[in-house]
Amino acid sequence: MNDKIRMEMPPLGVIEILSPTQTLNDLTDKAISYFAHGVKSCWLVLPTLSTIYVFSASSQFEAFVQDELVKDKVLNIELPLTEVFA
Repeated sequence: MNDKIRMEMPPLGVIEILSPTQTLNDLTDKAISYFAHGVKSCWLVLPTLSTIYVFSASSQFEAFVQDELVKDKVLNIELPLTEVFA
């Protein structure tokens, strides 16, 4: 009932999960928009490939696959990829 339509402050980080009806371009376009609005980090999760892309800017990212440790240097977060796709 009291949902806010617009946030006053952007979140520090955003996680987008690729769905079967989306394209990777859809998610990268969203990431660009998030950074334009003040988000500091954006994770793009590709479940079918067990891959996470961690963006620190609209054109700067690192890809993490298989049993790697996902590292978000901006938010100071580390997470074993095996826990995400278990």
